[in-house]
Amino acid sequence: MDPEKRISLRLPADLHERLVERARTDRRSLNSEIIHLLEVAIGPAAKTPDRLDGVPAPHPAPLERTSSPAERRGVHGGNR
Repeated sequence: MDPEKRISLRLPADLHERLVERARTDRRSLNSEIIHLLEVAIGPAAKTPDRLDGVPAPHPAPLERTSSPAERRGVHGGNR
């Protein structure tokens, strides 16, 4: 099975021009530039012994919301 997938992608013309310029500046093909930018945005595929297929590891659990310093001091905003 082919490890790559082909997709057809529609881009606004101005975004395409910006990507082409970045690719030229970085001395990459347009395809390589798009892959690079996507990996920067979402992280590269994990390649650990248990993930040799290159599938990224699952996202970590969301962080719990912590109180702000003002909330810890008992200061509340709004109309009371």
